[in-house]
Amino acid sequence: MRLACVQESPIFGEIDPNAIMITGLGRFKKQGVDLVVYPEAYLTGYCYDSEEHALKEALPISGDENDLRWDHPVVDFITEAVNKIDIMLVVGTIAKDERGLRNIAMLFEPGKPVRAYYKCHLPYMGVDRFVVPGDNIPVFDTRLGKIGMNICFDLRHPEPFRIMGMRGADLILLPTNWPDAPHTERDALCRARAVENKVFFASCNRTGDENGYEFRGRSGIYDFEGRELASAGTEEEVIIADLDLEKAREKATVVPGMEVTTIFESRRPDLYRDLILGDQD
Repeated sequence: MRLACVQESPIFGEIDPNAIMITGLGRFKKQGVDLVVYPEAYLTGYCYDSEEHALKEALPISGDENDLRWDHPVVDFITEAVNKIDIMLVVGTIAKDERGLRNIAMLFEPGKPVRAYYKCHLPYMGVDRFVVPGDNIPVFDTRLGKIGMNICFDLRHPEPFRIMGMRGADLILLPTNWPDAPHTERDALCRARAVENKVFFASCNRTGDENGYEFRGRSGIYDFEGRELASAGTEEEVIIADLDLEKAREKATVVPGMEVTTIFESRRPDLYRDLILGDQD
């Protein structure tokens, strides 16, 4: 499969213009791209200074991660474009449901209901100060393979990536709004999440300035051994890489006659009690 990460700057609080930029998917189809990824909160922007402002702009949703329903024409607009061009799409948005504000990554697949991941780990930053965290770590069956998603600060926590790996993810996507910060740290974590779970991995960050925050890109696509397949600089850019997802399904490393190492079978859950329950003493 061919993956594209679109490192761009959205227009803060302008859902319709941002959606119009997204639906220019024909250019990717001409390049043989199967899946296009946009950054976290791309439809709405991220740097809201109040819950009231964010609620005003958030996309109304209901349902769950496997059957997302909405009350906004922009989702129909994007769905129509995806179906017409016959391409898959992931894009971030701020949303709202009966529990409050949500930070979600929406997965569009031709002929399928819209599905979504709800950000679980929240920093005290931007709109995430007001967001209700998600409580599920899904892996989605798609026509390309099994795809998992996390969002931005989720990267700091290895546990959800391990869960997605154990649930059979071939590819994990990370839409982000990383502010200007050392790139080496993020790059190391992206590579680590790929290697420790033997999955393909892609981070898609934004660029530009928004309400006092600076975003400087550096998106990346990595293979199941942590090798960089494509990377972006600090300006608007599209990166593309070809992924053989079948290779992510072999979780053992075999050197004939010498060694066999495994990712999941070698785990010792009996030793990890404190990781789950905390120190009870």
